[in-house]
Amino acid sequence: MPLDVDLKTKLLLLAPGFAIIIFITIGPFVFNYYMMFFRWKLYDPIYRHPVFVGLNNFITLFTEYSLFWDAYVKTFIFTLIAVPIEFVLGMLLALSLNRKIPGDRILRGILLIPLAMAPVAAGSIWRVIFNPMNGFANYFLHLIGLPPQPWNTSRSQAMLTLVVVDVWQWTPFVGIVLLSALASLPREPMEAAMIDGASPRQIFWHVTLPLLRNILLLLLILRIIECFKTFDYIYTLTYGGPGSATTLITYRIYLDGFRRWEVGFAAAEAVLTAIIVSFIVVAFYRLMRR
Repeated sequence: MPLDVDLKTKLLLLAPGFAIIIFITIGPFVFNYYMMFFRWKLYDPIYRHPVFVGLNNFITLFTEYSLFWDAYVKTFIFTLIAVPIEFVLGMLLALSLNRKIPGDRILRGILLIPLAMAPVAAGSIWRVIFNPMNGFANYFLHLIGLPPQPWNTSRSQAMLTLVVVDVWQWTPFVGIVLLSALASLPREPMEAAMIDGASPRQIFWHVTLPLLRNILLLLLILRIIECFKTFDYIYTLTYGGPGSATTLITYRIYLDGFRRWEVGFAAAEAVLTAIIVSFIVVAFYRLMRR
């Protein structure tokens, strides 16, 4: 028989869990929104302690601080390159594994390896691979008779290096989710289309994709959010360089908050980023629903 526990006992048992949630999530969230109205420079004698400046941090962002918007442009470029590649490759993986092929279970297990790897570890491994002096990438190019490349030390190639790492880690995630979605689709619409004489390509474009619309929308929103949160690859692979070639928005906030020690200014950047990402997600959601 179930135990009859009164409300006071239930609240007492739940209190430690709620305290941890408040301390870990809600506390920093409220503190960040509080600090965005203050100028707090830990290295500055004048602003060593928080000084209330109202909306001055946001005014500075919109009128004077071009590095912030330059990081946004680079983040948009990174997202527009990485996400479509991941969706195309992920769909190809899902379609390939959705049929009975020898060793399909082994392939699915291999796909989980990039997902199980911490982004910091992945970035460190790819830093060794893309080492311009003795990395595996240039060694492979040497074997096929091509000249070595500067990879993450070149302004023109560093962004593509980040894209390669991101595609490597997140394409399996897209593929596995789409594979699960394909396995759950009803067979009746596809069988009816085949009876009507539709080709496999027509079935894919006019039957399969519309049925996957909600899953594709969810994946798109998740990937956009993750692209705007990209930090680990930058920190371990390029350090935002060369120059500021790979300084995406999260790394810019990190530099302002933990290198320049402008805590209040970094808090304003973080809040503005959250607002912009929310608008982007809502816009994509409405567009895809149509």
